[in-house]
Amino acid sequence: MRKFIIKIGIISLVSMAVLMACHDDDISGPNVKIETSDEGVTVVTNSSALANRIEVVNEPLDVDDFSGSSARAMSAPKKPAPPGYEWTFLAQMPALNGLSATFIEYTQREALIDGVRDYIYVSYNSQGSSFGGAFEVIDVTDPDAPFVVSQVLFDDVDINQFTIDPRSNKVWLAGSRNVDGAVIIELEAIDGVLSSPPYTFVSLKNVFDDGISASANSIRFAWDNPSINEEYILITCGNTIGGLVKLDATTLEYIEHLPFPSAKYVVTDRYPNPVVDLVTFSSGTDAKVRVHDIEDLSVERTISLGSISHQNVVQSEYGKNTMVLASAIATENRTVYIALGSSGVKAYKVNTGDLEHSSVSSMLSSGNSNGVSVDEDFEFIYMANGADGLAVAPIPKNNDDIVPIFTWDLPEAPASANYVASAHFETGKNDPDYSLIFVAKGLGGVKILKVEEEEK
Repeated sequence: MRKFIIKIGIISLVSMAVLMACHDDDISGPNVKIETSDEGVTVVTNSSALANRIEVVNEPLDVDDFSGSSARAMSAPKKPAPPGYEWTFLAQMPALNGLSATFIEYTQREALIDGVRDYIYVSYNSQGSSFGGAFEVIDVTDPDAPFVVSQVLFDDVDINQFTIDPRSNKVWLAGSRNVDGAVIIELEAIDGVLSSPPYTFVSLKNVFDDGISASANSIRFAWDNPSINEEYILITCGNTIGGLVKLDATTLEYIEHLPFPSAKYVVTDRYPNPVVDLVTFSSGTDAKVRVHDIEDLSVERTISLGSISHQNVVQSEYGKNTMVLASAIATENRTVYIALGSSGVKAYKVNTGDLEHSSVSSMLSSGNSNGVSVDEDFEFIYMANGADGLAVAPIPKNNDDIVPIFTWDLPEAPASANYVASAHFETGKNDPDYSLIFVAKGLGGVKILKVEEEEK
């Protein structure tokens, strides 16, 4: 029996539905507007329409020796990955309707008719000043033959990130809507099949007193108190105007918020663990990591990061930044890893704020660190470094630097590595354990890699 260990989301398919505008049940609250709508929403659940979305590659991974220069790496001969593990390029999925892949999450679900299934979820947004996004569900139960189960496209909403309630079928999308600024969308995914609209839209643009919050950047489901079943949705919003917002996960009603500028990302403990650490990141010239109290969002600890920017982009202060809590269970020595644009990846102790690890300065040439994932079973760090591709490094000992052992990318500019997620699987005695690595390549779509122990 295969056992899954999480790191960082059947097939009764119906037809494609293209749904026209409709609004009803508008509910106004003191700080948010909640409405149901099917305007500009297209749901695809037809297996024939989705059959060609994924290309199975299944080839050994050819990589670049770490040189710190993607320009040299692209022109240099590729080499097999270092010995000790087998690395495979399993599959790839092209960009969806010209949209950019932004975020990926894995989950394992008990399917209604087919036992345990493994899914990844992917979000997409539009580049530039236009609006448009999508959300997609991929079945990776058989890693050698993944397939798309369903997808939904939004005409006027960029989807930046999402979060999942692992016990139910609920999914919440965070994004930016042409008319409503920062917005949350609630829908369901049953056995990977997305529900039909109308969906619930929650506008957060008027939560903050100083003005309109333009975008919901990051979102997390949090299960705080098992004894009284307290469940929250936590959202970081805005660029200049924004902060951290807490909603009731059951009703989506506003509870409270904490304003601070450039609120980019939020992480917290995952179900079934109640919240111990609630951590946010804000970027810009005065970037900070804040550790919050889940009860009232008050700041218990602040880690000052100085000025954070991105190189070779139009707006250097508005690039991607993400972070991950290194261990599933909170400990006194827990570490948070942060992708810090042109500053690379850094790791800090949550309880003390002490800097534990930094990636070597030579890791980035023209790219930016946009995403990071930690594989504690195989003891690797995976870093999505934009134009410099994916970097793989061993987890450092003590306070050593993060030094990649190789980098990997495909020559498909202007696509760049926006985000990376990973999941580890224990298969039993007869088959080697393995991890899957999922890379969001922006306009290059999604890449799926596999690493397993070499047979002795």
